[in-house]
Amino acid sequence: YISDLQAPRYYPVPNTISFDFGKQEPITAVVRFQDMLVVFTRTTIQTLTGKSVDDYARFLIHDGIGCVAGRTAVVVGNNVVFMSKDGIYGLRPNIYRLESLNVVRIDQNIQHDIDPTQTDACGLIHDSQYWLCFPQKKQIYRYYYERKTWALDESSKLNISQFLISGNDVYNFTTDGRLYRHDRDV
Repeated sequence: YISDLQAPRYYPVPNTISFDFGKQEPITAVVRFQDMLVVFTRTTIQTLTGKSVDDYARFLIHDGIGCVAGRTAVVVGNNVVFMSKDGIYGLRPNIYRLESLNVVRIDQNIQHDIDPTQTDACGLIHDSQYWLCFPQKKQIYRYYYERKTWALDESSKLNISQFLISGNDVYNFTTDGRLYRHDRDV
């Protein structure tokens, strides 16, 4: 449901947009990217463009790849990175069609180590890195996107279910309900 900010008179006009293509899948993630919203289901990627209710337009980007873990969808540089059912992908803007995005696989070096059935994974962009945490495995994969390289951290304390950012501080919310401030010196 969409409402017009600063214009309460829109009610009772129903402003709705359906992102269903017959698969009846729930939305797993919505990411604000450039002048659009990127909307993920488990097997589709769609965009919503426009500046007002009058000119909203919905586009299907991909009908076979989606985001299985909603907290992994993050804007990384000029891409949107997310975990799908078969690995880690990035969306890049298409320079010829502004409403279109190219889907590119970015996990070639670690694709055999990624477990897409762990839908509790979470991601974060910080310090020129994309962090992808698997709390059940207690692992974080760090993607240095400028160099296109991956690193792996393992520890019994890496049961992070969500990353939170406040200013320059990163907080780790763990599966056992604890909240830690990330120490930049470690």
